[in-house]
Amino acid sequence: HVRCVLTFLIAILILAGCSAATPATTTQSTTAATAPALPEGIRNIIIVIGDGMGDAHLQLGEQASGKELVFRDWTLIHSNTNSFNSSGEAIKTTDSAAGGTALATGQLTTNGKVGRDSSGKDIKNIMEYAQEFGKSTGVISTDAVYGATPAAFSAHCSDRDDSTTIMYSQFASNINLFCANKTDEARELRDFGTSCGYTYLTTFSDINKNMDQDKLYFQLPLAGSSPGMTLSDILPSAMDYLDQDTDGFVLMV
Repeated sequence: HVRCVLTFLIAILILAGCSAATPATTTQSTTAATAPALPEGIRNIIIVIGDGMGDAHLQLGEQASGKELVFRDWTLIHSNTNSFNSSGEAIKTTDSAAGGTALATGQLTTNGKVGRDSSGKDIKNIMEYAQEFGKSTGVISTDAVYGATPAAFSAHCSDRDDSTTIMYSQFASNINLFCANKTDEARELRDFGTSCGYTYLTTFSDINKNMDQDKLYFQLPLAGSSPGMTLSDILPSAMDYLDQDTDGFVLMV
């Protein structure tokens, strides 16, 4: 299948910001000519994040199963995700929004913000950098698409609970593949997503009929729904879709 670097935690040090995404599609500046070269041999990056997952969770899983987990064989990059309080002082207790933003951008921020620094300025994320390299991009989550962690990799918003603004920003992102748990809020913005060029699908097997579409948006029964789908049902075809790009892809799961 695809040639990739699997990462449990990855962060890229980023100095530049980007313009805010609004319901109207925004134009991202392209700096591929000045972008640093990727390490030789790396074509695809898959970032896998377990919700609240840390060393204790891995150890407990190994004790319960009696064998070493597959994560141990992956490329692991640990990153500081401490967040700031309203006074700009570092605090050790972070939330998913600030933690996800640190992983997606390499910068710390205030709890509650996704893709923005503590002053409310947009921070460029790894997906935006990948697009400058000409790579396809994807966000897959068993959470809602506007959940704090997937949002941190695909949107810019000062309030993790502002699902509408987050989804507007996501549709403006030009990320090629969104796949998340079905929600009423996401369904209500279906028409806007379609107007932004997304093909909206509720059956994952339909991906095989839409491999030639530039942008796909799936709402599926995930997150323990019964009957439902699992990531193992989704990932092989999702990676095949993204891997059609000869420049490779970046995928967050």
